[in-house]
Amino acid sequence: MFGEEFFAVVSKEKLSPLFTKTREVLGKFKGNKLVDWEAKETSGSVNKTEYKLVYEVEYEKDKAIETLLLLKKDDGPVKIIGYHVNSDAFLK
Repeated sequence: MFGEEFFAVVSKEKLSPLFTKTREVLGKFKGNKLVDWEAKETSGSVNKTEYKLVYEVEYEKDKAIETLLLLKKDDGPVKIIGYHVNSDAFLK
């Protein structure tokens, strides 16, 4: 589900360690709640829709705010182009 735009910033080799580190710091996933979202559609030579989803996520050890940026071009599939995890637990 990850798009080329995502891998221009984070290599495929670094993706798995990113998830591993998140689990080490925050613990196991317990639940989430969608707290904000937006969608923006653009028409022209390339039709696309961008989505932003913001979740409050509860883990065993702490909480996080996770933001997903999604992109759908023309009739193609929706791809993840951004994934951000913000938590004070990473500063401890």
